[in-house]
Amino acid sequence: MDSIWMDGPQAAASCLRGRRDADVVVVGGGITGLATAWRLAGAGMQVVVLEARDPGAGNTSRSTGNLYSTVSTGLAALLDKWQPEDVRLAIEARRRAIDWIGSVAQALGLDCDFRRVP
Repeated sequence: MDSIWMDGPQAAASCLRGRRDADVVVVGGGITGLATAWRLAGAGMQVVVLEARDPGAGNTSRSTGNLYSTVSTGLAALLDKWQPEDVRLAIEARRRAIDWIGSVAQALGLDCDFRRVP
């Protein structure tokens, strides 16, 4: 099955040729790698992203696009594996990540259908 994320036009990625100087090299051009690179570049660092395929074509292309801090059916499994404080920290980190994604979408004026739902 093809991902709906890959149906439309894809951003062109250039191949790395020759030498590039960088403060940081990010390996992987999925959502995590690109968000990391974007934040580092925003902090004034020279960043190179290395991706073997097209950006976003790996695990990111197969995601549902849903962002969530936690779901009720997942808490029991987490609490079986981790201490309650660790679970709380993971949920808080995910919540903060969603807040950050929303603020980036708003700041950049992205028409990405970001919305909060119960």
